[in-house]
Formats: sequence, structure tokens, C-alpha cells
Amino acid sequence: MGFKNYFFALCFTLTLFSIAGIPPLAGFFSKFFVILSIIGNDYIFTAILVILLSGVGCFYYIRLIKIFYFTKTTKYGL
Repeated sequence: MGFKNYFFALCFTLTLFSIAGIPPLAGFFSKFFVILSIIGNDYIFTAILVILLSGVGCFYYIRLIKIFYFTKTTKYGL
């Protein structure tokens, strides 16, 4: 997909990086401030759980990006 429609692939990649929480993008700052607020209210267990689940989600978002750019598609896109 990354080689067929560059603009769509770039926009989708930036969106996935933002949702994953990569630092220069807006998704990172939203997650950072939510986690900072959770820690400020002394919900340490909840903060640890959010961080761990965010890491798991990040794995799946980056896996989608890898599939977009590094896998070959067949004639019918399957």
C-alpha cells in the first residue's frame, strides 16, 4: 500500500504514530498529560496499567505500519 498511494500511506502512518504515542506528535502529549494526571492523583497502579497497555497497543500500530510498507501484495490485495 505504501508504494501504490503515497499520500494515503503517509497520512495513515502519521495517524498511527500519533495514536501509538510517538513523542513529537499530538498523541504522545495527550497520553503524557493523562498519565501525569493519574500519577498526580496517586493512582499508581492505574498509571502502570495504562503504560503497559499503551505499549501493547503501540506494538499493534507499528505492526500495521510494517505491513503497509514491507509486505508484498497480490494482484487482488489479499
